[in-house]
Amino acid sequence: GDPAAALPAFEKALALAPMQHETLLNRAIAYQMLGDRARAEGDLGEFLRRTENDSRYAEQRRAAHAMLAALAASR
Repeated sequence: GDPAAALPAFEKALALAPMQHETLLNRAIAYQMLGDRARAEGDLGEFLRRTENDSRYAEQRRAAHAMLAALAASR
């Protein structure tokens, strides 16, 4: 898809339902695809903070940690 075109939809979704953690993760992926490392890292960190004690997000948390490691390695 087109990550730049998806960003406004993610913004709107988060404004309407800020606790939709998957949307935050998806926005981080879009930022990563666009090369916006700082925003991607910010959203990933926020996603990890919000889902810290929620086992329903274990798989997504592993993916977020892997993305953060990849972003750090690409510096």
